[in-house]
Amino acid sequence: MTTQDIAVSDVAIPAGSYVTLSVPSANRDPRQFPDPDRFDVTRADNRHLTFGFGAHHCVGAAVARAEAQEAFAVVVERCPAIEVLADKPAWVPFQGTRKLASLPLRLTIRYR
Repeated sequence: MTTQDIAVSDVAIPAGSYVTLSVPSANRDPRQFPDPDRFDVTRADNRHLTFGFGAHHCVGAAVARAEAQEAFAVVVERCPAIEVLADKPAWVPFQGTRKLASLPLRLTIRYR
């Protein structure tokens, strides 16, 4: 809660206002990421806040990254074609994180 009138990036915030931070919004900041809503695994200079920062960095970040890398490798190996069946994905209303409510896909599966 602000104790006095302040301005942040030319936005006036009056005294007594509740202020909160949004990590998902920070990870979609167009000043940091060109086309921030597009999923791009090749994005360079990807200084995101997903696993926290500094003393509050997630101790499981390396494990989460390794699990994601293995999962994506299996999907890419077994699904040579992935087609998105929606014009826009459906998102869960903001509840502290950004996540999909649904994303209909058609997978072409390569059997071993």
